[in-house]
Amino acid sequence: MNLSILRDQSTDQPHENSHKVELVHNQNHTIKPLKPDQIEPQRIQRPAAPDAGCEIDEKCSDDAIPYKVVSGDGIEKYPIICFNNKLLLHKNLKDAKIGRGVNLVAFDGKTYDVKLTETFDTYLEETFFLRTLKLNLNDGDIIILASFDEMTYGLKEASLSILEKYGSQLIKIIKFRDSFVMIGQKGLARGKAIETHQPKSNRDFATAAHISGCAKFPLGQITPLSFPSSEINKEGKIAVGTSIKNCGLIEMCKENEFAVHVYTGKDKDDEPKICVDGKYVMAKGINDAGRGINIVVVSNGKEVIRTGHFDTWQEDSTNLEIFLENLEDNVILIAVTFDEASTNLRNFTRTVLQGIGNQPHENSHKVELVHNQNHTIKPLKPDQIEPQRIQRPAAPDAGCEIDEKCSDDAIPYKVVSGDGIEKYPIICFNNKLLLHKNLKDAKIGRGVNLVAFDGKTYDVKLTETFDTYLEETFFLRTLKLNLNDGDIIILASFDEMTYGLKEASLSILEKYGSQLIKIIKFRDSFVMIGQKGLARGKAIETHQPKSNRDFATAAHISGCAKFPLGQITPLSFPSSEINKEGKIAVGTSIKNCGLIEMCKENEFAVHVYTGKDKDDEPKICVDGKYVMAKGINDAGRGINIVVVSNGKEVIRTGHFDTWQEDSTNLEIFLENLEDNVILIAVTFDEASTNLRNFTRTVLQGIGSQKIGSLTFRDSWALVHHFKTSINYNFEE
Repeated sequence: MNLSILRDQSTDQPHENSHKVELVHNQNHTIKPLKPDQIEPQRIQRPAAPDAGCEIDEKCSDDAIPYKVVSGDGIEKYPIICFNNKLLLHKNLKDAKIGRGVNLVAFDGKTYDVKLTETFDTYLEETFFLRTLKLNLNDGDIIILASFDEMTYGLKEASLSILEKYGSQLIKIIKFRDSFVMIGQKGLARGKAIETHQPKSNRDFATAAHISGCAKFPLGQITPLSFPSSEINKEGKIAVGTSIKNCGLIEMCKENEFAVHVYTGKDKDDEPKICVDGKYVMAKGINDAGRGINIVVVSNGKEVIRTGHFDTWQEDSTNLEIFLENLEDNVILIAVTFDEASTNLRNFTRTVLQGIGNQPHENSHKVELVHNQNHTIKPLKPDQIEPQRIQRPAAPDAGCEIDEKCSDDAIPYKVVSGDGIEKYPIICFNNKLLLHKNLKDAKIGRGVNLVAFDGKTYDVKLTETFDTYLEETFFLRTLKLNLNDGDIIILASFDEMTYGLKEASLSILEKYGSQLIKIIKFRDSFVMIGQKGLARGKAIETHQPKSNRDFATAAHISGCAKFPLGQITPLSFPSSEINKEGKIAVGTSIKNCGLIEMCKENEFAVHVYTGKDKDDEPKICVDGKYVMAKGINDAGRGINIVVVSNGKEVIRTGHFDTWQEDSTNLEIFLENLEDNVILIAVTFDEASTNLRNFTRTVLQGIGSQKIGSLTFRDSWALVHHFKTSINYNFEE
């Protein structure tokens, strides 16, 4: 592929500074470990003098890199990371974001350029830390990590084992609130990392762990890593077992229905089965059915388009998460467990399943295929909604007692926020204690602690903690995508909930009825009961300001509530402009996209233009045709994307106005990219305002090294081969 990038120039014509990318299919290679003396040494460039705070006692040789890494000490003294005389992590750095858990800086193992700087709250969850270590870094890449507060509670065997594959031999002895620092490399043998730890002993927190000195890379032999892959079959590779009329159901299916029979197996010596439309597509010896979670995906045309087997007893559930995140629109998901599936099924994976509609079901049932239709929905007033018969325990659970006696059509509630970091929040609803530190498997964390209910049945839909001090992504997604109009939320703050909440989350909470959310300040306490689609001011809520204290006192509400709390107006959210095959417009043609050098048979030309100012327009030319330009496929302010297949066909375009709208839709677009495609992206005008840190991390995960530094009205362009054997990435 030939490529030209133009930015902020008076002309939009391509120039001769072109790049070529060869399109080739994946091949298997045998890779031998490289020993340190087999790796060509890099010429190391460093500042003549270290940044303030990065001074060390040693003087490093020209082929060694100075480093200094200090963990946090309690919750008042923050971690520090220095590498090659540069201060990369410190509380006083502009836009510094240091958080509980693992604070990590990763570097290219050859150039020593920073690839990412990120905080992972591994007290709560290991998901994105594990994904970063497994998927986002290359063999030989360097990681430096420093703990802060508590990093171990959410780290499971999967993360501990992979850190050993970055060279650690201490990670499995780290205990609650110990301090830990480490420098390692992907593929480094256990015991070769530079690391130390300080035990907590009898203190509330351990003292700071500290390492400094001069390091020569690689730190030892680098062995390329491979991870167990789950068994996933796609169209053309899906086996079909025995046929059974109507899957054994007595009642015959109608024309727009098909039969499904799901069988979990009666014991570990049995096997799971899934029958779809009269054929077994999961059974013993068919499509790898086995222990863990077995999944079949059916198109709206009743075709089985994918099967997957995920042994979540033996392996972590990363592959299952990615499988679910890449589901096509308008499909039917059929899943069944066999033997044991919970051991390594992470809470995050459970949340993903909840988000796509995981509900209890009968062992055999019919699925009706109905195409999406547009409906005009009028708001429902409280007196238009059929009242529910409310079932509740005769006596409230301990801790849920309230002063009032509720009528049969009202629901008792009690919600208490945290008070500092020693007193935890409580949520009671309908006489049931749903959130309390003493409940089995209770997971209460900094930020927003939320319980959501079906607005008609009052059944619990999800219980989750969102660390909104760090990031709002999954909290916002839950409120926007995972709940239905009229569904009820109860939330209680703990520690600090506001720092990572941006305008998008604040505005949507107003659409759940809150009128206080925008006045909540750092470490204020807040509790709320709302409903999706409720008018601002109709929620039950209160808050306590921090004032001159370290933390606010607890916020508290209790009483009897009748639902709905007010008129429910169905919510709609701005959708980004996404075009797929059949709906992709093509603009003017220009030979070879204007490049002088002609492309070879297995190449194609690309011309990307960011526009010279806000009155211009972005352009993307692919293989001689403009597929993004003024009036073509909604090109405009924000981020414009074209996805090209390995057959050189444009299969998708997307425009995401990340100046005006939050970047949720962009994240979902990226998470649903097919394998073996080429991603072409270009900004126009302003794209950074609502481009969340999580979205930047997703972009970094698929190949961007510069998106983390995109600021107001910067221009940015990326061409990247996604999930192919080609190691090509152009970015400016």
